[in-house]
Amino acid sequence: MNKENVDSYEMLIVELLEKVRSNDDMYLISCPKEVSILFNKFHNSSFVRNWKSGKIKDITPFATRWAEQAYRMALCFHMAEYGFSGVSKPLEAKTALDAIDVIKWFMKHQMEILNGSREAKRKKRYQAVISLIAEKRGDFIIKTDVYRKRITRNAKEAELLLNEMVDENLIKFTDKPSDNNGRITRIYYLDN
Repeated sequence: MNKENVDSYEMLIVELLEKVRSNDDMYLISCPKEVSILFNKFHNSSFVRNWKSGKIKDITPFATRWAEQAYRMALCFHMAEYGFSGVSKPLEAKTALDAIDVIKWFMKHQMEILNGSREAKRKKRYQAVISLIAEKRGDFIIKTDVYRKRITRNAKEAELLLNEMVDENLIKFTDKPSDNNGRITRIYYLDN
């Protein structure tokens, strides 16, 4: 950055801090409906769909903040563009889209960092399931076995893990009628 830009930015920050600190009023920047829709679509596409599919359940504390960070970034861009007079101007769609683009960039890099530890954890869970199947007398397990051994937090997570392992051809499954009530039970086994 050149000195002129740095000085201009510093003056903007000082102006905003002085005006906000010298006044006890709360400032609300209006967010038109079309801008709110942009943020909601971003939240739904970046978090809700991925969370429901189970892709990001293990990093929920990070992922839940992405839309919030986009809002905050948009407010920073808005005030950087208009200075203190931005408190009386509505947030624009272009500003929201620019902020969402920055947060998408951030998400991509955050996921790259997190994926290293996620992959190690995933491999450890895979190995625990394979060991569990090998230990079983019948050479198969059901999803509740995985949960009971505390490999996952609940049966739904166990089912997601087992299906992931099937998709990666690490284990096989078959649906078997239960002896007592006729219900179908999915059993998972190693393909020897």
